[in-house]
Amino acid sequence: MWKIGAADIANFPIPIPPLAVQRVIAEKVTAERAKIIREREAADRLAEDTEAAVEAMILGVRKVSI
Repeated sequence: MWKIGAADIANFPIPIPPLAVQRVIAEKVTAERAKIIREREAADRLAEDTEAAVEAMILGVRKVSI
């Protein structure tokens, strides 16, 4: 059985897009990462608000709505 060694892998051609395409890709990745950060922050705020609301309902400070 034929094996692929490190030297074989080192010689594999790796296509690299033109610099303009690389920049577009980098911009999209950066924008999506920023979106992920915003979504995580929104989820954290929602979790905090939910926890506070539940605590207020348990303590009777806030009315339980169904």
